[in-house]
Amino acid sequence: MNRHRRYLIGLGVAIAATAAVVLLLTPRGTWVALDQRRSSLRTTRDGVAAWYRSLDRLDVPVAQRFTSFTEEEPRGTAIVLLEPVVSPTAAEIGSVLRWIREGGMLVYSPSFESILSDSLGLRASLVDDLEPTIESDGRVLPHRWTTGVEGGADVSTWVLEADSLRTVGWVPLAVAEAGSAATLAWIPIGAGGVLALAEAEVVSNRSLDSTNLSVIVTRALADVAAEGDTVFFAEYHQGLDGRRGLVGESFAMASGSPVGRAAMSLALVGFLLLLATGRSFGAPAALPEGKRRSPLEHVEALGRIYEISGAERSVARRLVHGAARRMGMRARTDLDEEQIIGIWRAHSHLSDPSHLALAAWRRDPLDLSALATALDGVVEAHAARNR
Repeated sequence: MNRHRRYLIGLGVAIAATAAVVLLLTPRGTWVALDQRRSSLRTTRDGVAAWYRSLDRLDVPVAQRFTSFTEEEPRGTAIVLLEPVVSPTAAEIGSVLRWIREGGMLVYSPSFESILSDSLGLRASLVDDLEPTIESDGRVLPHRWTTGVEGGADVSTWVLEADSLRTVGWVPLAVAEAGSAATLAWIPIGAGGVLALAEAEVVSNRSLDSTNLSVIVTRALADVAAEGDTVFFAEYHQGLDGRRGLVGESFAMASGSPVGRAAMSLALVGFLLLLATGRSFGAPAALPEGKRRSPLEHVEALGRIYEISGAERSVARRLVHGAARRMGMRARTDLDEEQIIGIWRAHSHLSDPSHLALAAWRRDPLDLSALATALDGVVEAHAARNR
């Protein structure tokens, strides 16, 4: 019963630990099935780790940012900000716009309405909401970044529309409808500009090798990074505020949600229960003191049992034949046990123990304990003579 209970507790701890690991690796405030982050650290279908590594293979210097734009000023030749989970604040947007005017490139894909989209004069719309009906195939427009890109533009669920008052010099690179909504556009601002993507899906792990817009964006980054400056991926705005190691980051993610805290508590309680059932509290009880019983008491008790059952003669015969086997002798089958003992008495060195064995054999009731002791003496005397 105790083993069964410990097995159940161990199984519970294993289940709780598994659930805790899953929750530890789940970003804060989200659930695995619903979480979507365009992070260069994610190798899942929605992440952009493949694109990040492709840029590195193309000798485009890439790095990851884990700080806000106010804590650390924007730097490098380009910053990739795709569907941010943490929207930039007004102060951050001011820093980014200053950096763009000084020559930086922002690769940006909006996540619904945001202050940054308003500041850039961009409006994201669903294709189905636009009128007249947009061409389903789309088009790639001529530009130095689109040269050699064949086929129509990738079909997009979202498109970008420009506010003509604020989006001065808007240059669509790929459109869903000629002259109107764009799936990819370049917005010059000062000495730099914004490369705007209607959807970050085109550079995701799942779609990178099947979209032509990813080729255009990659070519644009390779162009501006020709001087060897770095392209930064804004991981802070994907909800990752620092690389504290797997344990620290996982603990922070789990402790940031009620479900994660509950799972860690259950795992801790289960672990303590397992320790409590596996170890006894206090020192073990001392063995009871007192003189141990002689092994002869066991023989005598067995003798009384055989005597009561009427089987003492059968046991006595077995003892005699057993003694003969231990002495290396094979008793004749036509001799009874008393005759065998009589033959032993004929040998001088076996005379005394054999006399005792015969006396025990003839006693009524038969004394099995005395017989066994005497036969041991016969065997020992025979062994001593043959050494």
